[in-house]
Amino acid sequence: MSRRVHIISWLIGVAALAGVVWYFRPAHFFSSLQMVGVGGAAAWLAATMIARLLFAEVPTSLLRELDYRISRTQVFLIGWLRTFSNQIMPMTGLAVYLQQVRDKSGASWQDLAASSSQQLFIGAAALGVIGLSAGLSNLTVLGDALLPLLLVFFVLSGVALAAALGVSRVIRSLPRIVSQPVSAASDSFGRLASNPKLIVSLIGLHAVATLLRGIRIWLLFGSVGAGLSWQEALLIVALAEATVLIPITPGGLGVREGIIIGGAALLNIPTDVAVTVSLIDRLFVVAVTGMMAAPAAIHLYRKPSRGSIQK
Repeated sequence: MSRRVHIISWLIGVAALAGVVWYFRPAHFFSSLQMVGVGGAAAWLAATMIARLLFAEVPTSLLRELDYRISRTQVFLIGWLRTFSNQIMPMTGLAVYLQQVRDKSGASWQDLAASSSQQLFIGAAALGVIGLSAGLSNLTVLGDALLPLLLVFFVLSGVALAAALGVSRVIRSLPRIVSQPVSAASDSFGRLASNPKLIVSLIGLHAVATLLRGIRIWLLFGSVGAGLSWQEALLIVALAEATVLIPITPGGLGVREGIIIGGAALLNIPTDVAVTVSLIDRLFVVAVTGMMAAPAAIHLYRKPSRGSIQK
């Protein structure tokens, strides 16, 4: 059933993206692409690469905290394989990612599950902080939507931070029949949560990486002549990045584009401009992922695994 749901999710994403193109019919796509030019594409690529490297530091640091060794470069390259896998076969990226990280680090499945869950909590907390900042810096723009938006992001960041620091205690408080099967993972969560300074620093790092990824949208809007202030760009980034945290479709396919268009509408940016920018961004993601996947696979399958430090 899981595989069927994954395929349906991917088809929904494709249909949503096709619906965006069909409904809005962006007439100036190619001329806008020319306006972005080589310089704009290079800036977009630089922001993408730096953001990916920063994102790679999060799982690398978490696994090191559990006494496993995997290089930032390996995690960076595995990330491209994950994205590529999602593009060619619906929702296979996570399996590819986990298997590759396990092969390169030697991590046990319970430690890998704990570190992956912590990544999710850290990402959610970082997005909550960005969302709160976006809401508070766009008070007049959001109007009646301000309080609900602030509440959502406040709860998101609070719950995520509490989970990152306290999930092991919650598991241990459960009845033995429930906690026993996951006791090993609980111990792993406890080790990660015992270093709150690391958790908070990784939330900050993840937030910076997210903002760098958001700079790509700001660059594209500026390239096509619809410059955004940093406050406006922050709002669109906060909304668009929610599609990464909650993957309704692989990579937010179709959904991310719709949210960018909706966020731009709040800022009175012409719809055809927002549609064009969202599609150019998606085109660049697909192209760069295709170019990075082969070198990443060659490097990862050629290099021997570093393994883990024996516990």
